Amino acid sequence: MNLRALRSLVAIQDSKSFVEAAQRLKINQSAISMQIKALEEELQVALFDRSVRPPVMTPTGIAIARSAREILELLEGIRETAENTEALTGSLMLGCIPTATIGFLPNVLQAINRRYPGIHMRVQSALSEPLVEGVQHGTLDAAIVTEPAKLPAGLRSEIIMRERLALISAFDAGTPPTIEAILDANFIRFNRHAGVGRIIGRFLASRRIEPDEFMELDSIEAIIEMVERGIGIAIVPERPLESYRQRVAIRPLEGSDAQRNVSLIFAETNANVPLLEAILALFRQASGQG
Repeated sequence: MNLRALRSLVAIQDSKSFVEAAQRLKINQSAISMQIKALEEELQVALFDRSVRPPVMTPTGIAIARSAREILELLEGIRETAENTEALTGSLMLGCIPTATIGFLPNVLQAINRRYPGIHMRVQSALSEPLVEGVQHGTLDAAIVTEPAKLPAGLRSEIIMRERLALISAFDAGTPPTIEAILDANFIRFNRHAGVGRIIGRFLASRRIEPDEFMELDSIEAIIEMVERGIGIAIVPERPLESYRQRVAIRPLEGSDAQRNVSLIFAETNANVPLLEAILALFRQASGQG
């Protein structure tokens, strides 16, 4: 089985696009298409539903992509074990926004434990604003946050990933709604005091949309539960939705104002800066944008 085809399959799942996957892997789109076609012929299954445009991954394709990801991670672990990596040791207190604890953070911690077993991590979850304060006051070594519009003096910000917003609705509502449909539905708002909540607010304001704010929550799991049951619709970050694609209808939003930067912030004078710089690449790799 061709490992390049497995990497292409995983890249397409992460980017939701053959074009973006080709750009990420730095190969031609036609090459990716040929790899996927060869993989389908070898496995004798359809990995994508090509009756719609753009093609979407079939349930079988999703299951195979999950297994492909595990295979690639095992191979990466073998390579890392074989490398003569620097023996970094130390303890880090890391803050993390709740939306990054779904999917992303477990991948990060696995990668750090595998690559740098001498680094001991402790993690606490909070909204971006108190996490920034924690880094500023020294109670946290670093934090994964929605990048603030203005960073306090002395703090350094490194972008880990750029993440789109997505509009979600119940499956029984038919096709995913347009932005304008927010005006005719109960809108479940993401906490306006959260970093991503502010971005969502600015996005709606830029389009002069004033939704009927039926509910305001700061838990993405709670928001998804409400939406799944048809109680309302919502705008949330796209990445945490990966595990919920069989539960709600998802429409990614386009535009520079419909995305956020998720960043690692830390004080430039922190004694653990060498550790943080060493693991920064692992953060980006775990995001799929490294």
